Amino acid sequence: MLETIAKCLCIRSTETMMIKIGIFVIALVLFEAQAKDIHPDLQELADDLHNKCVSESGVTEEMISTARTGQFPEDQTFKCYLKCLYDTPKLLHEDGTINIEAAIEIIPDSLKNIYSEPIKKCGTQMGTDICDTCFKTAHCIFMNTKEHFYLI
Repeated sequence: MLETIAKCLCIRSTETMMIKIGIFVIALVLFEAQAKDIHPDLQELADDLHNKCVSESGVTEEMISTARTGQFPEDQTFKCYLKCLYDTPKLLHEDGTINIEAAIEIIPDSLKNIYSEPIKKCGTQMGTDICDTCFKTAHCIFMNTKEHFYLI
């Protein structure tokens, strides 16, 4: 499976393959993961990330489904689910702020015109803790990219 993914992503070095796959999956997750357009192997990785973050946070599938409609639940488990999605590809600085440059860097070129400005505009929306910060930041990005935002 990894060889297939590497070919899809044009990755030649096995040393950086896992990092690039992780970054690509999170780009899909945070930016525009239309399931019908994702290679089945990448969908599997996205599903694995989803399952990892559900397990770590304790969020329910119902809360995630509600968030997909634009109604972000004011629930700590959902907020920590978002934190997991940001933290897994190392988009969080140690102080809990979002690494804006890294977030923009991982956006696929075809989507940079949609997401770069909203990410810069939103920056880090500080909350009461790191989970709340990720929640407020994701919500801000959602509000500025509604028709393109997708949450795994």
